[in-house]
Amino acid sequence: MLVPFTIARDEIDDVARGARDLRFDDLDRAAWEAAEIENRVVFHGWPDADIDGIAHTVPDGDRRLAKETGDYPGIVAAAVEKLRLAGVQGPYALAAGPEIYTRIVETVENGGYLLLDHLGKILGGTVVWTPGLDGAVVLSQRGNDFRFEMGQDLSVGYSHHNADLVHLYLEETFTFQVTEPDAAITLAN
Repeated sequence: MLVPFTIARDEIDDVARGARDLRFDDLDRAAWEAAEIENRVVFHGWPDADIDGIAHTVPDGDRRLAKETGDYPGIVAAAVEKLRLAGVQGPYALAAGPEIYTRIVETVENGGYLLLDHLGKILGGTVVWTPGLDGAVVLSQRGNDFRFEMGQDLSVGYSHHNADLVHLYLEETFTFQVTEPDAAITLAN
């Protein structure tokens, strides 16, 4: 994976002078994009790299998480029960794409109980904000069901420069494998 970014030469000169109030906005954007790409590959795969993501490998849940959050506890509980019946131990987590995660954290159920807390109790684990994921996935956190292998950790490379900008890139090599397809259930929205 390669994510390009630029840094103004003036900023680099400021670093050499000992400035502490540096702003590398494009580097921040590139780091965010790299993390989101990682998540997207883990959950949706990367056919060009022969990587199948979780959402394309594991079974679909019986129901989908829609805009109406009142059904979320029942849908998540059914997914957890399906995992248990398949012999998959917990604790479990709910990886939720940004749209679903926002709905969850904004929802207060009858009686003032936060939906986020309710789902955490059902899962015996956590609800995780997962940029790059479309929808949601309930998955086991017992370990060894998914394999993420890092080749080259995130590093910075040089491309070229001109009088005003230095063109750099973030680079990372990795692969991902679902070793136990029964350890997760997709709840796409």
